[in-house]
Order: sequence, then C-alpha cells, then structure tokens
Amino acid sequence: MARNLTPLLAGFAVAASLGLVLPSIGAEKSAAPQDRSAADPAAQNFAVEHEIGHRFRIDPNDLPRRKLAQSSPTGC
Repeated sequence: MARNLTPLLAGFAVAASLGLVLPSIGAEKSAAPQDRSAADPAAQNFAVEHEIGHRFRIDPNDLPRRKLAQSSPTGC
C-alpha cells in the first residue's frame, strides 16, 4: 500500500512546489530594470561607467593642484 501512495505523494510535492515557484518567477520579470535604476543614483552611475564604447575625457587643467609638502632629509 505504501508503494501505491509514493507516486501520488511525489505528484503532490511537485504540484505544491510549482505552485510556490511560478508566481515568484512572474513577479521578478514584471519589474523592469530601467524603473529601478531611474530611482537609484548608484545604479545609474554604474550603468554609465560600464557602458560599452563610452569615452571619458580628462582635462589636466580640471584636476586639483598637487599638494607639495616639504620632505624631511631623512626620508621619513
């Protein structure tokens, strides 16, 4: 009798797990990644910095001045 119930229990376990997993999969796909990045400045910054083919131009005149400190004669 236990062998007759094993396929039934396995089928019930599969149906229960699918019932729990499928709604969560649909919920994850419904949120668009662009909507989340629009509200999060860190996500926008990450997207801009990792954009393929984006060129950055650094002007030496825009950099801060060097901080020159007197060095000690002993090197410490």
